[in-house]
Parts: sequence; structure tokens; C-alpha cells
Amino acid sequence: FDAPVMIPAGSNIPKVPADRQAVRARLGIPEGEVACAVFASDHPAHLTAWTARAAERLPVHLVVMGSAASRWTPGPRLHLLGTLSAEEISRTLQACDLQAAPYLDGISARRTAAAAGLAHGLPVMSTLGPLPDTTLPWGEAMPLVPADDAKAFGAMLERLVSDAAKRRKWSEAGAGFYREHLAREKLDRRFCEALGR
Repeated sequence: FDAPVMIPAGSNIPKVPADRQAVRARLGIPEGEVACAVFASDHPAHLTAWTARAAERLPVHLVVMGSAASRWTPGPRLHLLGTLSAEEISRTLQACDLQAAPYLDGISARRTAAAAGLAHGLPVMSTLGPLPDTTLPWGEAMPLVPADDAKAFGAMLERLVSDAAKRRKWSEAGAGFYREHLAREKLDRRFCEALGR
């Protein structure tokens, strides 16, 4: 048998036109304040509690999408949006300034939520698991901390919230990484090559 071929999942959220200021106004996020996107999930691999705890002491709005958002405790600067259409997710991501995506098993090529953030030009912060996914150079795309270090993750969130230059740096790096490794045309080509076409 031929060796298996690993093809990343990429983003399942196409980018649509968005009015950033209008979306932020609807959410109640003033211009100049930092908004962090979070995809809420009940799956134990999603360490969303890390983001919630770290954000409690930071001047940041958490914009929480996904069905598990309903189980978050409402609070100041918490925007619990629940399940959204792909178009609404795209517009919401474009209204945010960064995305927090910590995983117990670390970032990998199957993480479509993190890929969606990269596809929308957001700086995405994540974790490195005990058995890291080495199929792609993830450290070039986003800042990573060990998946067993909540304190380091909180410190990284604080740095990104407080430093617009760092956010721009990772935004540019992540967007370039996405174009190089995760863009749909690249993945389609790899799929066809794997089929021998």
C-alpha cells in the first residue's frame, strides 16, 4: 500500500463582505477596544475555560460563537452569540481583533475553527499538544504555548490584547501561512495529486 497522505481540513467558513464597524456596533463593542473570537464547544479537547479565566482580568471583549455559548455565565464584555450561519460567523470574525483557540491535544490540521480565523486574517493563538502535529509548521502561523500550561496561555492573551503591533505581526504571518498551506485551491490540488490525477 502507498503511504497515507495527510491533507489539512482548511476553513469551512468562506469570507463574505462585512461592515466591521456596523457589526461591532450591533454587538456593543466600541471601536478601539479589543475583541477576541472564541468558538465554544462541549468537547473536552477545547480549553475554552482557559480563555474565559484569562479574560476576566483583561480589557478584552470575548465574542463567543457555537452551541455551547449558552452554557457560559453572562458577564461584562461577554457577547454570547450561540449558533450562527457561516455568513454570520464570517462577519463576526471580521469584527474581532484576535482569536483564542486552545486545545488539549494542540493545534492540528483538522482544526477548522482555527483555520477559519487564519482565513479571515485574525491573529490566532493556540497550544502545542504532547504529540504535536508536524504536518505543517504551525509556529510560523501563530503563537503557541504548551497544552498543559494555562498560565502561559493567559500571559500570551494578555500580551496580544495589549500590543497591537504583535497582533498585526501574527495577523500577517497567519494570513501568509493560510495562503501557502490551507487555501482551498492548494488543498484541492493536493487532493487531486493524492488520487493520482
